[in-house]
Amino acid sequence: MKLSMFKFNLPKELLAEHPAKNREDARMMVLERSTGKIYHKKFKDVINYFDDGLKVVSGTYLLILLVKFVLAINSILERMTVW
Repeated sequence: MKLSMFKFNLPKELLAEHPAKNREDARMMVLERSTGKIYHKKFKDVINYFDDGLKVVSGTYLLILLVKFVLAINSILERMTVW
């Protein structure tokens, strides 16, 4: 895979310069791999995209994974706001 595959023009009006006031209102793009269809959703819906297999894991383990995931996302967003 070449880095040039990820180059594209992004119109300035679509560039997020600041995080959403309510983090749960942050947007995300969802790619349905089987069809290639793209959906635009809110980040608060991210839990709907986990595999069913992940949902049957013990509640404690799932909670630990979810906390780590949220902390990682917050860390990324905080670094992005420094720019």
